[in-house]
Amino acid sequence: MANEKKSRSLIYEILIVILIGGLLGSLLIPKRIWDIESKNEEECQSRLLNLWTLETFFKQKTDSYAASVDTLIEVLKSDSAIMTLLDTFYTRNIFPNEDTLETIYKMPIDSVRTCPMTGMEYYIAISDSIPFIRINCPNVESTVPEYFVFKKKIINHGSIIDGKVSW
Repeated sequence: MANEKKSRSLIYEILIVILIGGLLGSLLIPKRIWDIESKNEEECQSRLLNLWTLETFFKQKTDSYAASVDTLIEVLKSDSAIMTLLDTFYTRNIFPNEDTLETIYKMPIDSVRTCPMTGMEYYIAISDSIPFIRINCPNVESTVPEYFVFKKKIINHGSIIDGKVSW
């Protein structure tokens, strides 16, 4: 009889540990997913702003906007004066208390091509009749299963229309 009670007690203890682990997992996993989604949204919006800035510099140089990110990056990389100006611009606005470009400049120009969540390229719409440019995040709202039960929500992170942000 005593062995039977110890056996049940051990089973109950194991069951309690499993249930506590499940409870903690059900609290911590969604928090982690939300943190990742929030970080990706901020990164995407930062890339949209960077792309807008690059388009603005491109327009100053060529009197028109670039229809593709590849053209934009190729032309800007070939101009060392613009690259130096971009370095200085980002240094002063994002990291005003830092001293050197080597420790400050964290914006690889090639990173502005795609949204960090899906890896899809940004959409650029240009109108020739009036000066108009629209840069959109390419994400289509959907959910993706993650960690068996939980789902990660993919959302459109916004757009920039003629310098006005949507977020």
